[in-house]
Amino acid sequence: MKINERKPVKIDTSESAGLMKLHFTALTAGVPTGNGRRYPANLVKKFAGEFNERIRKYGPVMGSTGHPKEGMEVEDVATMINAVNFNEDTQGLEVDATVLPTSKGRSVKSIILAGGKIGASVAGVGDVNPDGEVKEFKLNRVDLVLNPAQDNFVGMNNVYESLEIPDSSMDEIVETRYREAVKAGFSGDLNDYRKVYAQWLEESKKTGPIGEDKNARHVKIA
Repeated sequence: MKINERKPVKIDTSESAGLMKLHFTALTAGVPTGNGRRYPANLVKKFAGEFNERIRKYGPVMGSTGHPKEGMEVEDVATMINAVNFNEDTQGLEVDATVLPTSKGRSVKSIILAGGKIGASVAGVGDVNPDGEVKEFKLNRVDLVLNPAQDNFVGMNNVYESLEIPDSSMDEIVETRYREAVKAGFSGDLNDYRKVYAQWLEESKKTGPIGEDKNARHVKIA
């Protein structure tokens, strides 16, 4: 039985080679997912340790976007999973990953920098009790998705303070949004829109992402 669960991410970036670094919680032990499954803390701790041992022996594990149905191929790679850790305090499975400059990796980075939302999903093989408790699970990888099973999404308010976006990239984002705003009826010039956009960023940090589709959460079992 294959189980894929989804949960949100937090993000940071690396100045090294311009790569974006992610740090996120992929799963919370004991908390029912959107499909009613629960992962006991001792199980999460166990498969986190096994996954880290795999990384220690063979190196980082590749992650994708969505869940490739026929297994991972080179063109599916979006991220590199560097480590996972079970946090005893939060009961969360924490993941450290790098977004790679592949086609899918660039899409992930663009979504985040443009203020979009994205989630995370663990993919593996396991067994589930009739009451929804997962009794066995082998973690194969962690993928990035748009429809997590939990009600949490990453947005601009989740960006770490250490995030540094190159001025050229931010200018391009603002100018693109400005053109879209003009088409929608915005009457000010680019400088006016910069002020509006800056205010929106500040508000998003306070209020969090909006517009989540609570009916979008799902799980795949094969």
